[in-house]
Amino acid sequence: MVEILAIIGASVVLYLGFLFVKFTQFRTKLYNEFGRRGVSYEVADNAYTIAGDFINSLHANGKNIDEIVDEVMFRYPDLF
Repeated sequence: MVEILAIIGASVVLYLGFLFVKFTQFRTKLYNEFGRRGVSYEVADNAYTIAGDFINSLHANGKNIDEIVDEVMFRYPDLF
């Protein structure tokens, strides 16, 4: 019984690590795309803070990073 709990616990930790890496890679790619368009890191970080739910929903729906940046810059022009 203890072995099964240990395996489940290790699996959960590994899965959470996977999600963390996946999330940080997404944010890095997102910030790099903002940077290619002349947006500073601080402004991109502020935009992600304000429009994070919208950005994450676009990402969950399968939009490409460049499409996400286009949409965010269109919908939130006052941030840029």
